[in-house]
Formats: sequence, C-alpha cells, structure tokens
Amino acid sequence: AQAEEAHIAREKAEGAVHLAREAEAEFVQTKLLEAKRVQEEAGTIAHAQTLILELHELCAELDHTYTLAVEAKAEADLTVREAREETTRLDQTYLKAKNEVDEVWHAKKALIKMKQDRDL
Repeated sequence: AQAEEAHIAREKAEGAVHLAREAEAEFVQTKLLEAKRVQEEAGTIAHAQTLILELHELCAELDHTYTLAVEAKAEADLTVREAREETTRLDQTYLKAKNEVDEVWHAKKALIKMKQDRDL
C-alpha cells in the first residue's frame, strides 16, 4: 500500500512538474511576445522621434523662408513707394511743362492776333 501511495504521489508530482513546465513555457512565450511588442513600439517611437526632428528642421527652414519673404516684401513695398513718389514728381513736371506750353501757345496766338489786327 505504501508503494502504491508513493507511486500515486510520484505521478502527481510528475503531473505537477509537467503543469509547471507548461505554465513556465507559456509564461516564457508570453514574455517573448511582450518583449517583441515592446521592441516594435520602441522602433515606432524611434521612427516618430526621427520624424519629429525632421519636422523641427522643416519648421526652421520655413521660418527662415518666411523671414526672407517678409524682408523681400518690405523691399518691394519700399520700391513701390519710391516708384509712386517718382510718378508724382513726373506728373508734376509734366503738368508744369504742359502749362508752360499752353502759356506759350496762348502768347503766340495773341501775337498772331495782334499782327493780324495791325495789318488790317
């Protein structure tokens, strides 16, 4: 009877060892899958960090381009303002010259009339 109890106990122990090994294998498999998932997430995070750095560089380039565009616009505004001032000066010169031509024309017309009146 004692041998039989020992045999049963041994079978139970072997069963328990087998279950423990299965549980351990399942635990190890779960940990391996978790490690793989963490590794993939780490790769995704590293990729995201690289993209963020690239975005920061692009933003810096855009800021620089924007600054250049603002400076170019300021220069263009100044050129337009100077061109308007020059146009105003040219308009004034034209009007002055036109008035002088009109005065000369009226004077010439008056001289012609005076000459005609004298000749009569």
